[in-house]
Amino acid sequence: MKRARYQRGTVDADPRTRKLYFRWYEKSGKRRAEYVGDFSSPKRLVEAAAEAIRHRINTGEPEQTPRVSSLVERWKREKMSDRFSTSRSDQSRLRNHILPRWGDVPICEVRPREAELWLKQLRLSGKSRAHLKSLLSRLYDYAMFVEEIPVGRNPMELVQIKGVSRRTREIRILMWDEFSRLQRELKEPFYTMAIVAACCGRRVSELLALKWDDVDWLGRKLRVERAIVMQHLGDCKTIGSQKNLPLADEVLAILRSWREQSAFTDPQHFIFASPVQIGRLPWSYPHVIRVLKAAAMRGLGLAGLELTRSVTASVHGWTRWELPLRCSKS
Repeated sequence: MKRARYQRGTVDADPRTRKLYFRWYEKSGKRRAEYVGDFSSPKRLVEAAAEAIRHRINTGEPEQTPRVSSLVERWKREKMSDRFSTSRSDQSRLRNHILPRWGDVPICEVRPREAELWLKQLRLSGKSRAHLKSLLSRLYDYAMFVEEIPVGRNPMELVQIKGVSRRTREIRILMWDEFSRLQRELKEPFYTMAIVAACCGRRVSELLALKWDDVDWLGRKLRVERAIVMQHLGDCKTIGSQKNLPLADEVLAILRSWREQSAFTDPQHFIFASPVQIGRLPWSYPHVIRVLKAAAMRGLGLAGLELTRSVTASVHGWTRWELPLRCSKS
């Protein structure tokens, strides 16, 4: 009787992806590979993962479907978005919702009906529940990608989420007289910040990331090409957000006036630079919200100022660039 060959396998490095794989041959002659770490992984953990695979293939133990918790760790190393805001949101959803409920469950046992019932009982908005469903779907796709489960239809496609577009609370929209009162309560740079937000309708992450070099004084344009989230600078949320916006003469005059008052006027300085950070970073979003609340406009974020522009202009028959001029004269 021919003795079975003991498979020791090898740990190979992929210099392109900076990942480590344990490789061995099946009885059929097909070569297999399984991820065991990356270049930054401790040597003892890589060796322990390789030894576990080596023991499994030589004893003939059936390969077990990984639990969601172990699959999540591999997914974070290989597939998680490099964008700071996206990865921060995904990690928060994993930590607070998915891992407490599904962490010890094999990925193949996350059934559509159980997932839908679990999502329904969460006290979250429809959009937040849709994000959780999407994350579970991506974990299933990853399990098929690394051949942990057979390739087939993703069962999360059967899960339905209602009320995805329904808001849990209304956005505060100011009419022009309310916006005028808000302006009188605000000091620089928050006065200028409110004007630019209302006239340009940018996301707060894009507004706070503006630099003086982005203002084309002669062409009367504002270039939007970056965003900042939790004081981490990066690209805009979408490619379509990167654009040149026309600026009215009144807005340019307000920006010029603020530049004359600011201590940070170099082209690479932030327009709304924080003196606390010595100009290295802009004012943080939580601080902006505290300033708005102090101005007695509770419930109004910078997103509400964008709606203020469109609603006020449509009601009074103005162009969107007339808003700062009308409010400053009132």
